[in-house]
Amino acid sequence: MPGCRVPNAVCHSQFCAGGISEIYGCPILRRISHPCMRPRTPGWLVLAAGLIVLQPPVSSSQQFAPLHTTLASWDDAVWLDLLDRNYSVGGRHSDLGVLKQWYDIDRKYHIDAYYLEPNLSEDFKWTRNPNGVRWIGGSLTARDLASTGTFKTEIEVGKGWNLMTRFDLVSLPRVRRGAFRANLTFSPHDRIGIAFKLHLDPQKPGTDIGAAVSWHPEIGDVQLELWYIDILNNLVFVTLDAARQEQIDLTENYTKQPFGLKADLDLEPVRNFRLEAHGALITSSSIHVFDPGSPDVGFHNTEDIWYAGGLAEWSVRDNWILSVFGTNRAAASGKSWDVGVLDEIDYELDERITRAGVATVVRPGSRWEVEFRGERNWRPELRLEPASGDTLVNYRLDAWLSRLNIRYQSRGGFFTDIRFGYGHNKEPLGTGQVPTAVPLAATTYRMGLELGWRFGKNIFIAGGAARDIGGDEQGTGFGGARGRGVVTW
Repeated sequence: MPGCRVPNAVCHSQFCAGGISEIYGCPILRRISHPCMRPRTPGWLVLAAGLIVLQPPVSSSQQFAPLHTTLASWDDAVWLDLLDRNYSVGGRHSDLGVLKQWYDIDRKYHIDAYYLEPNLSEDFKWTRNPNGVRWIGGSLTARDLASTGTFKTEIEVGKGWNLMTRFDLVSLPRVRRGAFRANLTFSPHDRIGIAFKLHLDPQKPGTDIGAAVSWHPEIGDVQLELWYIDILNNLVFVTLDAARQEQIDLTENYTKQPFGLKADLDLEPVRNFRLEAHGALITSSSIHVFDPGSPDVGFHNTEDIWYAGGLAEWSVRDNWILSVFGTNRAAASGKSWDVGVLDEIDYELDERITRAGVATVVRPGSRWEVEFRGERNWRPELRLEPASGDTLVNYRLDAWLSRLNIRYQSRGGFFTDIRFGYGHNKEPLGTGQVPTAVPLAATTYRMGLELGWRFGKNIFIAGGAARDIGGDEQGTGFGGARGRGVVTW
């Protein structure tokens, strides 16, 4: 039996776990085609089919989003997580670790989060447009709403100079944040760009600055960045002695300052074949957190963090793309208590989230788009006590997710998506205590409907709901709702 659970301890990760179901003999299709399932077909699905049939023929000029896939949104979310960790649950020094992957999670959390993610081609269009507003929200539990909103714009401020600003508002069980970022870019040549970057944190010590150089050859784009992480931390806590104020009761002093290195590329080296890669490294850091009145009552935190992701995309035909992708997030951290602290245990913690998957998008006609995505996900965690060498936690969650989406787009602006989802979790390792309220092993089959309206090419709104149609003993019932809206210009 996997490791024991701690009641009322919770778990979460912003990024979904999942896996690849069988493409041929797909268990989703086998189940919904079984005679036992036919009488349970929801009435709203019959209504949607009627709406599709009654719609007028689509104009041949109707445009979907560009036919591509991307990891750019994943990269931006992970990077912002690293820059803006003060607002994750428990703060940046929490014993939950850096990734906090076991916070506020239940057996259906991964498929819930996977269901909320946008369509692949729509997400590509959003990431490539410098100006826009996007909101995505949906239910994670009967109580909790997951909500992410972004506003971004870019303006020319002089010859060769452009200013990009971006504001992200995130409300998730694991994090509540409002993050502001700005890039000032100078392009002395069409192929070269130099940028100055800023991330503002409402807590001044968390402010970060960076510089970047970009190269734009005919086959794509390459960018390298260097960041000074938490640039104001020691100025605020040490030089200005912030703990003198009554509102601040601890001093945080970096004894080893972290820096960030980031790289991104998007290239098409040969016709109909595209490569995309993202990665970042936060250099080793060490910080001493203590009561200024009792310097020996505190702790030292150390961290090493990195992530990387890659995608290869093949345009098989003008109306069909196929891609494979993989990502990895890893963090090694440790906490050691000062001699004045009793009844606390030092620990070293290794966390990792690894994903590998495939995706394809096909447009069999001017009105239709079919999308399939599936992935395997590994989430190991190892927690050791350095003094004794004892293993406190040795746990791993393996998960598979797949999603089939069928979209119809009418001439008048109406569109509908029918989604089928599959999620399966298992726990092959379970030594020690993992902070989850319930076991995570589960299998779920899900079917959902989304209705929307497109206003021209750059504005749309949509909303829908899902129902779990099978799986384990808790695999039926309401599968959550979601809504989204996008405006670009």
